[in-house]
Amino acid sequence: MKKIYVLYQTDHWHSTSSRVLFVICETKEECVAKLWEKYGAEQTDNSVLLNEEMRDKLLVNGQTQNSGDFDWEFDIDTYTLGEMYE
Repeated sequence: MKKIYVLYQTDHWHSTSSRVLFVICETKEECVAKLWEKYGAEQTDNSVLLNEEMRDKLLVNGQTQNSGDFDWEFDIDTYTLGEMYE
């Protein structure tokens, strides 16, 4: 069955109620590449929005851990097409 990967921007606690859809892709790597394309190493108020360490954690763990440096985090969820979700 085909899988899709959904990348969300969320709050520090990764709560589902705070999620904002960023992109839907066919691979986790594609999700991270799209995020990197938009925010990679971009400077804002002397802080990097998405650095290489954060990108690598997102690829491996499916979520970022910014340790309170920013007001947001990112999560990747995997869904299998044809399965029911609640």
